[in-house]
Amino acid sequence: MSAPETTDPVFDPEAWARMGFSERVRLACREYVGSGVGYPPAVYLFHGAKLGLFVLGWLFFCWLSPGLGNPLEIQSWIFEGAAFQKAFLWASLVEVTGFGCTSGPLGGHFSPMFTAYWHFLRPGTAKAAPFPKAPIIGGTKRTWLDVALYVGYVAALVRALIAPEIEATHLVPIVALLPLCALCDKTVVLAARVEHHYAMIVCFLLAGDWIAGAKWVQLAIWFWAGVSKLTVAFPYVVPIMTANNPALRSQFVRRRLFVSPPDDVSPSRLAHVMAHAGGFLEFAAPLTLVFVTADGPLLYLGLFWVVMLHGFILSNVPLAAVFEWNVLSVYAGFFLFMGRLSHEKGADLLGLVQAELERGSNSARLVVAGAGPLGSGVSAMADVRLLGERSDPETVLQAADVLLMPSRQEGLPMVALEAAALGVPVVGFAVGGLADSRLAEAVPTEDVQTLVAVGLHQLRNPAARRGRLAAAREALESRFDPAGHAAALSDLYGSV
Repeated sequence: MSAPETTDPVFDPEAWARMGFSERVRLACREYVGSGVGYPPAVYLFHGAKLGLFVLGWLFFCWLSPGLGNPLEIQSWIFEGAAFQKAFLWASLVEVTGFGCTSGPLGGHFSPMFTAYWHFLRPGTAKAAPFPKAPIIGGTKRTWLDVALYVGYVAALVRALIAPEIEATHLVPIVALLPLCALCDKTVVLAARVEHHYAMIVCFLLAGDWIAGAKWVQLAIWFWAGVSKLTVAFPYVVPIMTANNPALRSQFVRRRLFVSPPDDVSPSRLAHVMAHAGGFLEFAAPLTLVFVTADGPLLYLGLFWVVMLHGFILSNVPLAAVFEWNVLSVYAGFFLFMGRLSHEKGADLLGLVQAELERGSNSARLVVAGAGPLGSGVSAMADVRLLGERSDPETVLQAADVLLMPSRQEGLPMVALEAAALGVPVVGFAVGGLADSRLAEAVPTEDVQTLVAVGLHQLRNPAARRGRLAAAREALESRFDPAGHAAALSDLYGSV
């Protein structure tokens, strides 16, 4: 594909050569306000197809994991932890090989359209070493060491992607190799989206409850993106980006983005309003979702801001071609913050829980609250009552005798705090905040038999029940009391 050629007579090369600088700028501004860069439709179709291939690639690597990857059953696995991990690993591979942001014709690359991997694979190409005068890792030209580290990083990503199940042994090389690449060339680490994709992968490896860590990474990405918009420059960005939108045909709207084009292409009042709205969205999404503890209006409002934010960016077809990143960020918002019956919540273990209950008791009944991709399987279980999403969790908890939490991953679950406050004993796997908060009776992860046995013991033994509730109450008062938190914060600020 070559750069489009214009047939507009005002761009006749001979006439253009005779123009002065001011006349050229005026003419270019007039044309940009009217039609943007003016790429042909094929360029936008190309990037749409590239985004489709990005999604297909993710589906393929998910398909290599048992139970994932079938597009016809995507609702049953899209919220699985492995699917989310492979999304970020795949995005890292796409970016570091040069097929992501600022690639292709929209990024000004026509022939060749994708060059990053070829540049990083050739000794002698330019590099930006953080310590150019350092031996071995310094210099301004790429060495075989630089190439070897880059190849190792790419190979580690591929190895993790093709694995049926992602384990620490797959993530350690990735986490170790990218900083080594950065010591030799800052360009590689920036291309790999270290601030987002790599930070997520570090959480996958080092955070016991990696979902909690991933939430903070995603919240930070949105928040600091908002901070970056708090400059006088951002109102100048929005009209330029919007005027390049190929779907914006109205010349009336285009001209209203600027003060008085082509004489004055400063941002208009409308452009300033749009810039402020964009900045608001980048703050509204994280500052809403950070307070989400369960399904409800606050969650839906936060996800609405996420969709509006990334939808606006995508709808303007930006020259930076950040389509993959925006789609990934929307997926991250829904995956990380939407409460769900899924693998990490242990929904697939509920059948075993029910079987153990039937063996251990003739009267105990399993009642499940929540919704998600595995909800249909739960509702099909005999003798299990599925309440679905509820807006009155206190009512549900007050009716319960024991709260069982077979979660494989948790932060500090609000439901455990609420149960303890309402006098309902909690029994759960020893993960996240359940492992050491004294809010729950923690049992080994995946040990359903012990989980149910301890739960039945709490149900039948009043003394054990009183002891468990006393420990939970003490934990609430000593560690989670609002006045105690306020005092601790005051002491912290006083010590700074």
